Amino acid sequence: MFIKKEFNLNSQKIVNFRVNQGTNIFLYDRDSKILYHSTSSLHGLKLDLGIHYSTITKCLNNGSLFLNYFKISDKYIPDTTEANLSITEFDNLISEKRSLFLKGFCKVTSKAISIKEVRTGIAYNFSSITLVKYLESKDIKVNRNKIANLLNTNKFYLGYIYYTT
Repeated sequence: MFIKKEFNLNSQKIVNFRVNQGTNIFLYDRDSKILYHSTSSLHGLKLDLGIHYSTITKCLNNGSLFLNYFKISDKYIPDTTEANLSITEFDNLISEKRSLFLKGFCKVTSKAISIKEVRTGIAYNFSSITLVKYLESKDIKVNRNKIANLLNTNKFYLGYIYYTT
């Protein structure tokens, strides 16, 4: 007995699992005069800034503002000024706009994290999500669970002491 060719039992089908890669996404101020951030995918924006996918697509489809301040667009506007903020400065701006936006709506449950470099004694402040990005920008692989367990213990990990503020 032979298998009929029309059943196609021996073929594999490839599903596009890389959703929205190649879609350039830009984060502007409300007037589209300042470019704060750009990435090559929706997933990249979610990872970089911690913005939920549904929030990104809502802002793209409806033109609504993220945190009532940032415009998310898939179109590059050539006459914009790049903000050139450091990771810390950009994180502080997002945190400030988030707290202003959420004021009166709900209580923010995430805590800011401060780190102190053991070698130099220099301290840095972050919202919880961007601490990892800061360390990774310095080519330091981190374990979030380990950092969470070390908060406020005065024990160092990867050359830093971690505590909540």
